[in-house]
Amino acid sequence: MCGDTEMTDHDGSYILSVISLARNLKRRRKEKAFTRYDISDRAGISPSFYSELETGRKSASGETLRRVTKALDMSMDELQSDRYDAALEALLDFQDPDIAIKEGIELLDKAPHLAKAIPRLLANVARVYDRGSKKEVIYPILLREFQKENWNHFPDIEDEVKHFLDEHPPRGTSPDAHDLQGILRYVYKYTIKTQHDFNESRYQHLPIIRSMWFRKGQHNYLLLNQHLLKSQKAFELAKEIAYNLPFLRTKETLAHRVPTSPRVGVRSYTQLLNEFKASYFAGALLMPKDALEADIATFFAQKTFQPERLWAILDTYNVTPEMLLHRLTEILPGKRFGIKKLHFLRFRYDRYMQREPREWQVFNLTKLLDLDSLRFPYVESSGEKYCRRYSSLQVLRDMANALENGSIRGEDLYRRPLVRMQRSRFANEAYRDNTYLCLTMAQPLTLQPDILVSVTIGFVIDEHFKRTVQFWDDTANIEPHGPHGPNAIELGHTCQRCPLSHDQCADRAAEAVIFREEERNKEMAQLMSATERELLG
Repeated sequence: MCGDTEMTDHDGSYILSVISLARNLKRRRKEKAFTRYDISDRAGISPSFYSELETGRKSASGETLRRVTKALDMSMDELQSDRYDAALEALLDFQDPDIAIKEGIELLDKAPHLAKAIPRLLANVARVYDRGSKKEVIYPILLREFQKENWNHFPDIEDEVKHFLDEHPPRGTSPDAHDLQGILRYVYKYTIKTQHDFNESRYQHLPIIRSMWFRKGQHNYLLLNQHLLKSQKAFELAKEIAYNLPFLRTKETLAHRVPTSPRVGVRSYTQLLNEFKASYFAGALLMPKDALEADIATFFAQKTFQPERLWAILDTYNVTPEMLLHRLTEILPGKRFGIKKLHFLRFRYDRYMQREPREWQVFNLTKLLDLDSLRFPYVESSGEKYCRRYSSLQVLRDMANALENGSIRGEDLYRRPLVRMQRSRFANEAYRDNTYLCLTMAQPLTLQPDILVSVTIGFVIDEHFKRTVQFWDDTANIEPHGPHGPNAIELGHTCQRCPLSHDQCADRAAEAVIFREEERNKEMAQLMSATERELLG
């Protein structure tokens, strides 16, 4: 270590040495009953710098370490000894230096056995989920927990957007692709190619790239797919602007930057977190909080559900259905609406699969945000079938049929996506007390028109929601329709877990094998309990 520096990317052995050094500093200080202020004073360094040494956030020069070891009355060999090989290596096996260093030290202090076991457990969870590597499963889980902890509402990023709009006032309600492109070119000196050909026809087996960023020296380049809608180009440009603002433009961020959209080659949780912050900023920039809240308040004040008002909002901000509904998950938990019990789902469906029998059709859940403890599972790849009664899935099948028989054209769906509103209730006991109002919008993918996508935002219908959303009990425009009040459709999470019989559900795509096994286990537990009571009198 040639100087006192902040931590950046390093190989595994270096990370292990940093964690071990930090642990040994803290252990020795406690043995000597010194405070951090005592050591920093004796070593001639600041208390904050010593604190960052103990937490592994900074490394130090050899001279600084010699002063610290002298203050602690320990040798350099003692400082660099490693007593926690197995646990440290297990943490590093998680393959995210940020988590391994910042969280690992505290975990090792409190429970070394857990520090060894948890990463192995997470790796096994990834395999059970059958969704690829740990990075593809565990990092998104950590991100969703971060969103849930903050109710997916981040005032600091909202403030960044307000400050940016004050410095760069838009011509309309919000900046468009032309405005953002000009800012990147003339303020941040980017070279931008907005009509790039990524050779999709040649590389059909690869994910279709929406945008790509790279850096040569001090100059930034951004390539945008030529087939993107204007709204999608605006979103990619807004994300790129976020990476040039103080809250994201750091040396650490440049080292933890995902160069493509969609994300390819995610190496750490920090990368995923930075992408989330940049995407949050982009959505907030295209749909400024105050203006959108006013439009949504007007929408919620209607006594009947009116899809055309949603289309008007899409036109006002020139955004896609996914951008709009995801933005609602960010503003609705805030002070103005206070709607925190919500979830967001995105499903994909290959329209040509609709020719297959129901039991062979596959609906892939590709995005999930759960703020209402719904615990929606990622299961389709494991053989379980999502409930075909979800509005999310029904609208995809209906769209596939309409495209097949020619009653609707794909290009029309980009202007006016299909819209459904459904009241539903889960048939399993844990969720029977909750009735949900689910808004779904659907259209084909721009870059892959044969792939149909639905996005859904669902709300728990409680008393606060009823006071806020006036059309919650509309029976004419919200499914199920009927004259006898606001009923709800009975759902299951998956067919295999659903208690509804074949007579109760004609849409079943698989037998309820998991539900039956759980019921047998309950009956066995009851039998054992009754036998014990009988024997004990």
